[in-house]
Amino acid sequence: MGDEPVLTLYLPVDPADADNQRSEGREKWRILMRSQLAEVTEQAAESDHADLLAGFVARAEEFLTGYSPTGRTLILAVDSEELVSLELPIVLDQHAAFGAPLLAELVQA
Repeated sequence: MGDEPVLTLYLPVDPADADNQRSEGREKWRILMRSQLAEVTEQAAESDHADLLAGFVARAEEFLTGYSPTGRTLILAVDSEELVSLELPIVLDQHAAFGAPLLAELVQA
């Protein structure tokens, strides 16, 4: 991950959370993620990176299709070269951002 913007997602996928036990696509974290991605996309719409973000979102959504959590929080970082995923055994707040990678939450964890 170089100097270009990165899509970072922190997703509290904790399978023990009753709101995450709904059918695929209706889990609390997926619903909130869609809303947050819409906000990030709207903010980037007028930038030079709007098309880049659309590709990153598509790659993240493809990764999450059929995803079954084994941890309590999933962190995704997507750029044009790679998608990095990390599952943590703790629950972190849900975030979506496009730009510099969100690392503060991970460091604090």
